[in-house]
Amino acid sequence: MLRGIFNDSALKTYRYKDNKTFRLGISVDGTTLGDDGDIFLSLCLTDDSDEFSKRLAEVRAESWQDSHKYDINWVFSLTPEIDNFVKEVYASRKMVEKYDQLRAQNKISTDEATCLQDENHSVRGYESRLQDKLTDALEKGTGMFRGVASDAPSLGKNLNEIVKKLLGKIVPDLYPKLEMGSRPLKGDEAEVLLKAANLQALPQVFYAGENGLGLVVKDGDKFVPNPSADVAKEVLDYLVIEHSYGSKDSRLGKSLEKRFGGIGYGWDRDMLRLILAVLFRAGSIEVSSAGQKFDSYQEPASRVPLTNNTSFKSALFTPVKPIDLKTLRRAVESYEALTGETVAMDKNAIGEALKKFAVEEIKGLYPVKLQVKSHKLPVLTPLQDYEDTLNTIETGSNDDCVNSLAGIGSSLKESREQLRKLGECLDEAGLTTLGQARTAVDKMWPQLENRGQTDLAEQMAELRNLLAAENFYESFPQIGSIRTSIAEAYRTHYEKLHAERAILFGEAIEKIKGRVEWDTLPESMQEPVLSPLTCRNCGDIDLAAGTLTCGECEATLSQMESDIAALGGLFAQVVAHIQKLTTPPNIKVQRVRVADFFSGSIENEDHVKITFARLQDHLLKLLDEGVKIVIE
Repeated sequence: MLRGIFNDSALKTYRYKDNKTFRLGISVDGTTLGDDGDIFLSLCLTDDSDEFSKRLAEVRAESWQDSHKYDINWVFSLTPEIDNFVKEVYASRKMVEKYDQLRAQNKISTDEATCLQDENHSVRGYESRLQDKLTDALEKGTGMFRGVASDAPSLGKNLNEIVKKLLGKIVPDLYPKLEMGSRPLKGDEAEVLLKAANLQALPQVFYAGENGLGLVVKDGDKFVPNPSADVAKEVLDYLVIEHSYGSKDSRLGKSLEKRFGGIGYGWDRDMLRLILAVLFRAGSIEVSSAGQKFDSYQEPASRVPLTNNTSFKSALFTPVKPIDLKTLRRAVESYEALTGETVAMDKNAIGEALKKFAVEEIKGLYPVKLQVKSHKLPVLTPLQDYEDTLNTIETGSNDDCVNSLAGIGSSLKESREQLRKLGECLDEAGLTTLGQARTAVDKMWPQLENRGQTDLAEQMAELRNLLAAENFYESFPQIGSIRTSIAEAYRTHYEKLHAERAILFGEAIEKIKGRVEWDTLPESMQEPVLSPLTCRNCGDIDLAAGTLTCGECEATLSQMESDIAALGGLFAQVVAHIQKLTTPPNIKVQRVRVADFFSGSIENEDHVKITFARLQDHLLKLLDEGVKIVIE
């Protein structure tokens, strides 16, 4: 019954001001009812009013003890009416259980079925009245927290008001630093901070003032992260203490979430991640995740532990000291390896030199990026990452620049070398090679494969992989070689088919010219009549490198195959046209298809004689009628 009372949605959660919503957990004499909560209300029952004072004194004494300083108790007394209703509910349930067993065995009579229905109704009635009586009893109880009692009448008129008022008095003591780190957040603030090129136009929560935390402050003409802000200092001080003890587990994300989300603080995970992101960007902490240690927020992979819930729980956060000589030396060495130039071992000198480098790199990167986008090359993502890193360097502080060089100097050098190689490959010759390779993959190979030429299948698969790889520019010799092999195979097949078509149509043209009617055809009509054949009689092939069709006839493989298949029909069409032009108007011309007289298969000599006899009779009949016959 108590579980049912506190399952009411109005009692399951408690909103403290506009700062945080707490889940309310309930226990009865040490037994938890339902799910865990952020705040636990412990219900302490007494059998009657005579024991109430004694039990209240016991709870008061316990609540003074340090081990019970977070316990919220509610002491209330049962009544004879409650006891009676408990008996009635129990008895009714037993009766329902009995009749349910009879019904399950099909042994229940009509009268007993009616009794079962009545008893179910009685159970619901008793339960409802018992719940009302228990609620009345709760509304007459007394709260106890750290030895201070709160009587129900002083808190409210009903249970909901009483619980809310009680928690309103206790939450500030349980969570004294709740308001320090409670602000409305969207959830992406940590990522926004880590990706921002500058810190001037962030959401208001970053700055001082209403709803702000002072996590970003203005330093001269720039905005910089502020590790001295109250919430940031709270977290950093804890990390420093735990690090000095040599404790790792307490500095894991899940442990920090438990500490700063639990008693004393009540801060949300998004708020904790935001604070850690500020400390990370300020260089006050380093982050370790999945076997990698990150000491620069400019590395894209370093953002994952602060933006992904799963990675955050296992990430380790370690406080770091100000830049030391070792770090400065490593930064200088990285700069020399990156540019071939030297720089003074001074934070400001290193920062300014690296920013100048970033500006020049961005200028060189821009035209390469345009080419990559224009030709849809698979290297845009690393180029964009490199550009983001350079932009961050350009707008970052000198501390950021030193940490970047010391942390990702080799990565910068690798990205710069990749940009150089890529730029060298994207000249006119390189783009021509890529274009021809794509033509080989997308247009030449499908036609060869459809015609059964699969000898180059393995090379074709390799070429596809090379063209799709981010480092395709390192494989230009292989790309060019495979592309040449496929182009040569295509050219060989094309030239063979082109020559075959030219021979066949050339022979057909000569046959036409050898016919008796040809000499009677006016010369002005000869070229138009032969055009269906001459337009397909391309003798001199003009197939440029990387192209798919002859420059003269522009015929595809499929078109040439169709032309050869249609040669018979085209030939007959030309013959018919010539005969029509050379036959006097008074003579009727009729075309006879020999195939029309040969239906089915010829199986014996008699069949041959009969078929030819039918053809002969038809032809003689046409001649008798004065018809000029064209045989097809």
